[in-house]
Amino acid sequence: MYRFNLKRFILFLLPVSLRGNILNFITALCSPFSDVYSEFLEFRDKQFKILSYNSQYPNLQRLLNDEHDPEQRRIKVHDGEYLDHLVVYPSGENEPLLILNPGHENGIIVIHKYTAYEYPNPVMELPAEFENNTDCLARIDRGVSFYKFSGIEFDKIYVD
Repeated sequence: MYRFNLKRFILFLLPVSLRGNILNFITALCSPFSDVYSEFLEFRDKQFKILSYNSQYPNLQRLLNDEHDPEQRRIKVHDGEYLDHLVVYPSGENEPLLILNPGHENGIIVIHKYTAYEYPNPVMELPAEFENNTDCLARIDRGVSFYKFSGIEFDKIYVD
């Protein structure tokens, strides 16, 4: 459907007796259609590229490396560090409690409601040369914000 040859289409529409010199004239008249068609194909290719990425970390990493570091591919995206927690369900209550590891906060065991626990932010490891490049960081933020889920913030770590 997307392979469309305008000159061939015009040739099929013209009677055989008119297929001589008038073919070039009619093709020139239809050149705006050809321009719109080429713009459509460029738009289509751009949309296919946008759809080839999604919010999964490997795809975000591929997007960032394709756009900003195509040769060395040093940008990494991964989960933040999780703390090891023990979840306890008291028999009298329906709400779970969260007990942090001993040694946390001067050796005191801290008890929280489970809903107070937040998952760590995903981490983007960027090359150190990106740290002072505000234009590149703004483009990275725009690219990631297009694909990330709402409410998720990425922590940036600059690595040599």
